Amino acid sequence: MLKDTVGLSATDASLTLMIAAIANAGGYLTVGWLAQRYGRRPFLIAWGVSAAVLGTFVYWTLLRFTPSSLATVIVLAAATVVLVGPCWAMITAYINERFHTGVRASGFGLGYSLAVILPSFYAFYQSLLGHVMSPTYTVLPLLVIGGLLITIGGALGPETRDVDLAPEAERDHEPRFTRERVGEPAPAEPAQMR
Repeated sequence: MLKDTVGLSATDASLTLMIAAIANAGGYLTVGWLAQRYGRRPFLIAWGVSAAVLGTFVYWTLLRFTPSSLATVIVLAAATVVLVGPCWAMITAYINERFHTGVRASGFGLGYSLAVILPSFYAFYQSLLGHVMSPTYTVLPLLVIGGLLITIGGALGPETRDVDLAPEAERDHEPRFTRERVGEPAPAEPAQMR
């Protein structure tokens, strides 16, 4: 894509994508920290808006001005990737946190797999959009729609930051405050060995 739309050589396009991927790895760490600190829902809401607005704007800038400087192309491409892609680091954890232990694997499999079916047809959507707008910019409306869907999903979903992922059999189902609340006496302490 960069090779054709921005006019890079194959080597320069590969270098650009490699640097963007390295930046993306740093973005993954940042996303994990932000989502743990502020919560999954606020993160998803903010990230979706940021991807839809900032990510789209930076990508539009790259496509519109097609910089001749390789360094500028690398910075804009890496910024686009970092503004859009790293949310997947948290979304994977978020899907897992939504299901209890007995169905976590199948819940994750279905949740993740079903979520990528419609986006996987992006080439068809871009082809259709190419009839009503410049084919160069067809990715931009899809990026806005994706960001808005992340925001809507975050707003509608529960907060899972503090979900206990331990299997239910390993959890202490009778914490001390529960016994005291329902009036049960605390268990007798075992006798000390002499």
